[in-house]
Amino acid sequence: MIITSPTEARKDFYQLLKNVTNNHEPIYISGNHAENNAVIIGLEDWKSIQET
Repeated sequence: MIITSPTEARKDFYQLLKNVTNNHEPIYISGNHAENNAVIIGLEDWKSIQET
């Protein structure tokens, strides 16, 4: 899993999305506070999770 900050994610957002979809590798975006953290996953991976 790639870990990045919101600032870094903004700089290379399209490349991060490409990596997420091509490599099926989630991106963990770590904010200043735990409630600001997020994970980006590809649509196909999300659909797979929803099926289970």
